[in-house]
Amino acid sequence: MARNAEGLKSAIQEIRALREEFWKDVFVPGTTNEFNPELEKAWRVADFMELGELMCIDALHRNESCGGHFRRGIPNRRNDDKNFMYVATWEFQGEGAEPALLQGASRVRSSESYTARNISKQTMPFLKHILLPDGCSQYKITIANPAMAQEVNQCLLMTHLREAGCCQTPKGWIDCGDKNETEPDIQPGLFEVTTEPYDGNTYLGMVVRDNDTKESIGQELWIPLFKDSTYQFRVILAQSDKYLSLSKKTREGTNYNTPVILKVYGGGDQNEQCLSEELLLTTPYIDHTYWKEYTFIFQPKQTHQYIKLEVDWAPQFRDLDMDTYNGNLLLDNCSLTKIN
Repeated sequence: MARNAEGLKSAIQEIRALREEFWKDVFVPGTTNEFNPELEKAWRVADFMELGELMCIDALHRNESCGGHFRRGIPNRRNDDKNFMYVATWEFQGEGAEPALLQGASRVRSSESYTARNISKQTMPFLKHILLPDGCSQYKITIANPAMAQEVNQCLLMTHLREAGCCQTPKGWIDCGDKNETEPDIQPGLFEVTTEPYDGNTYLGMVVRDNDTKESIGQELWIPLFKDSTYQFRVILAQSDKYLSLSKKTREGTNYNTPVILKVYGGGDQNEQCLSEELLLTTPYIDHTYWKEYTFIFQPKQTHQYIKLEVDWAPQFRDLDMDTYNGNLLLDNCSLTKIN
């Protein structure tokens, strides 16, 4: 595979012209009152053009030959580690502006593979650029697989990496619940939960119990939540009318169907990944059995490298006998976006 500067510059201009034509002429059938797969296809095409342009910009910047990628017109510049032994991350600067180059940690030029853990947390490269159907653009926080997206992208996506199963913390997350209790569930199909997924094949089910324990999951962010920055958090939530299991107190069968709330925390470190240092947002209590989208805007008062999602007892129902307070919450697609 060979390329040169002239060809890359020409490709960038052609992609930009194609994108302009796309946005001018694109037609998406369907209505706004139903799930529309044609809209998703249109956004994917837009994503591909953004990613294609970014790949050409990065290739134009990297004046070297490496592996099977040869750069014509640059003699004796093969594997130029002195100038290019780093991970390039390009930050979106707004419509019509050139992206800004951020340099991450050095990568390994060998047969050994390297992982995200070898890369600077603040400059983790993303596979996906911008333009998601929810207007998720500019600067995204990556949270891997909250039950949830197999591809790495700049939005937090609840994706579908596992088959439904009891007591399975989603891949990429850690269990932050009581160590003497079971982990959350990948639904549907367990404990008589039959709610159809909002997207894909599975979603996350979490519960609170009558023995004062509750389920939660946490994860280290590839890019931190920065102090005083503004973020948007979106999530799809529902309650199952049936979540049948044993009471932790009576050991008899019961229905975990009391409404609960979701809390999102920032905090933690490498030794204590599940700390709840700052409450970022709290949802209203969820008592509807249909999927509903919730959107929140928040500003962290501290910088956080970790995030935690936790179900909790709703204050409105705390006057109930806590010996019988068992509840559930279903979570599907969600996203976390840095606004400014």
